[in-house]
Amino acid sequence: MISDGKSTGAEAQSPWGLIFILFGAGILSAFQVGKAPPVLSDMRADLGISLFDAGWLLSVFTFTGLLMGTFTGAVADALGHRRLMLAGLVLQAAGSLLGSFSLSYPGLLATRILEGTGFLAVIISTPTLIFQVVKPGDLKLALSVWACYLPLGVSLMMVLLPVILAGTDWRGVWQINAAALFVYTLFLSRKTASIRFMNRPKESGSKKSWKIWS
Repeated sequence: MISDGKSTGAEAQSPWGLIFILFGAGILSAFQVGKAPPVLSDMRADLGISLFDAGWLLSVFTFTGLLMGTFTGAVADALGHRRLMLAGLVLQAAGSLLGSFSLSYPGLLATRILEGTGFLAVIISTPTLIFQVVKPGDLKLALSVWACYLPLGVSLMMVLLPVILAGTDWRGVWQINAAALFVYTLFLSRKTASIRFMNRPKESGSKKSWKIWS
């Protein structure tokens, strides 16, 4: 019989299923980084984009992070990290869908900026959600897993692209990514609706769990 002062094995475990679902948000966001380089020549030929301008399409995510990183962190604290994560996925989906209908370089660049803003929202807010659900003993492992989202997502997108491009063009790639992001947003919204703090704040001796902003 387990004493009252000890937790069961199930209670002592971190919710790894939920953590990997959150990890999936980072993977899908990294897809938006990895989808552009392999089809860059196709986009240039389609829209008459110069090599200089093409460089902006590839670097816009980095530039967006440079300009908006601190501001996005403040928004996350004010709006709530779960809300910002979901909003980031929606922004990426909208940017990808609109980008697939772009008829000029300025229009495509604007949609890439929209995607970059959504990407930034996801990568800033999601680690905090992981921290809120993981057990203290698993925190380093969970954040180490999260750190793999970018190389894994970009690599996976590049592996999948030859298969996707066998049946469509770069616009189809954008539309498939938009659909995947919209669907995952709905799935993630459902799965994270009841996330609560599992790690008791140090400054509080209360035993009640604290619900995150949602």
